[in-house]
Amino acid sequence: MTSSFPLSWSLSANFSTQNSNSIWSYGSKPGYLPNGEFTRFTNLVEDPNNSGVVALFKEGNTWDKDWLGVYYNTKSTTTLLVSGSNMTFTAHGVCIHPGNVEKDFVVIKFTAPVNGIYSINAKFLHVDDHAEESNTSTGAYVMHNNAILWEEIIIDYIPESFITDGDGIEIYENDTVDFLLGIGTGGDYHMTSINVDISAREEDLPTSTTSKTTSSQKPSVSSGGNNNINNNNNNNNNRNSTKIYLVGGSIGLILGLIIGSLFFICYLCRRKKKRLLIPSQSMIRY
Repeated sequence: MTSSFPLSWSLSANFSTQNSNSIWSYGSKPGYLPNGEFTRFTNLVEDPNNSGVVALFKEGNTWDKDWLGVYYNTKSTTTLLVSGSNMTFTAHGVCIHPGNVEKDFVVIKFTAPVNGIYSINAKFLHVDDHAEESNTSTGAYVMHNNAILWEEIIIDYIPESFITDGDGIEIYENDTVDFLLGIGTGGDYHMTSINVDISAREEDLPTSTTSKTTSSQKPSVSSGGNNNINNNNNNNNNRNSTKIYLVGGSIGLILGLIIGSLFFICYLCRRKKKRLLIPSQSMIRY
């Protein structure tokens, strides 16, 4: 039986420490700007403790200086990366870590080689044993051409997954799909494994200068926690605007009543004071 998505790519199976592959590339984006400029990692460094893990860093970065990087287990067996905590890497597993200095996003970038319908399956999971002890979190995102398709907070050892529905989504040649990891709630972060499998069915798509994910292409999500998909941003913005107007009107009405009451109280006090200053007939001596 022929697969409906005959073309396929795997992050771990296709991983290249040279970071020169035209389909997969690894780098970073500025902190708190998931749609910011992508900077490719150029510095390949081996773990000095001989765990078999290698890391791709920014130029000039080293181990224990800034954890911002993409990490790969070169061994065909599970290994431990030890540095203040134990981080478990599966055989030929890929892990990512956001910046702990400038809080940059770490990015796995997929560049589509053909026009077609794509199926995406991405899974994020903490591998640092401090994650459960500290009850902290890390933020994960999936973006298509700098538009957020999915975002989730990763907590403890609960996996979070982004999975497109059975129909897949339209992606044009040279479109990008970014898988990002950033700072979680409270400014926290942890080493996180990432598994990405992408398949495609090559098709002629309508000519478009800017490809977009339409409402019929919205992805579904399978996850171990609560899911937040930003496919209804316009509706949410409209609702938020309405809330702002209602709250503003209510505050204005309340302030008006308070100010009016104060003026009325002042008026009564002035009248009372005036009456006290005017002697009554019984007080007037002739």
